[in-house]
Amino acid sequence: MTKSLSLPRQRSSNKMDGEGITGRGVPMRNHDGTIMLDHLGRTVYRSQYLSTHPLRTDCKERVGYGGKKFTYVSGDGVIRSMNEAFGHGGWGTEVIWERVVECEKDDRGRWVVGYLASVRVTLKDSVSHEDCGSGEGINENKTKAHEKAIKSAVTDAMKRAARHFGERLGNALYVKGNGIRTAPK
Repeated sequence: MTKSLSLPRQRSSNKMDGEGITGRGVPMRNHDGTIMLDHLGRTVYRSQYLSTHPLRTDCKERVGYGGKKFTYVSGDGVIRSMNEAFGHGGWGTEVIWERVVECEKDDRGRWVVGYLASVRVTLKDSVSHEDCGSGEGINENKTKAHEKAIKSAVTDAMKRAARHFGERLGNALYVKGNGIRTAPK
């Protein structure tokens, strides 16, 4: 079965696509190795794929400051999209730094731990983006609270760095009106 996408028409190729086999960029491939086609039967190129919005299945929602709902792409959704676009082994992450910013017990005796982290996402062709993220862990066990907080901070930083590669990786969600209810199925 061939995967099909509804894509906007795009005139220029993304620099990270290289020339590909037609000079239009690198064609996307389905899991079975066949070339991905859009709903009109045309080849889908990496730059086109990355310019689409994230799928609803890759999005989640959370309540943020002031009770406002925010849509975000999950960590596994970003990894899945990066693997589809660049291939397994076609990209990687590096933790540049991490820092504990909070470590204390709350009034219920649980450890509250906060971390900040900076992560660089690098493609096989050496194009990279770096960003920071934060994470919090709350647990009766201090080690578990640290583990949750550092994992959350690194995942947040990875997602924020990856979004610079395209709309599909979460950048589209920064535009007002785009969210889980408007994401394609």
